[in-house]
Amino acid sequence: MTGIRKVVILQSAKSDYRRIKSYVTQKFGAEAWLAINNEWQTKINRLAAAPELGSNISELDGTGFTGFKKYQHKNAYVVYQTSDSLLTIYMFIPSMRDFRRHLMDRLLAA
Repeated sequence: MTGIRKVVILQSAKSDYRRIKSYVTQKFGAEAWLAINNEWQTKINRLAAAPELGSNISELDGTGFTGFKKYQHKNAYVVYQTSDSLLTIYMFIPSMRDFRRHLMDRLLAA
């Protein structure tokens, strides 16, 4: 496929993102959040055009969950899936959290 996929951010991922925003704003200030938010928007657009920039999630091997990738920027991961026309964002995970546990908790709750 050529071109950029439409980006869909699930409500659960939006909640994750708001928690990250709250943490960054409280700890580093609004200007820091604006810069990080702009960086993430750029990264998400790049992933929509080139989802192979992310890596396979080894924690999902053998679970039956397939097609998910993760991409790390600064201190957070984004977990996503792609099709020919969509990039679906499932979650944002701060790197200070246990990635495997957060990932499994979320996927098993779905």
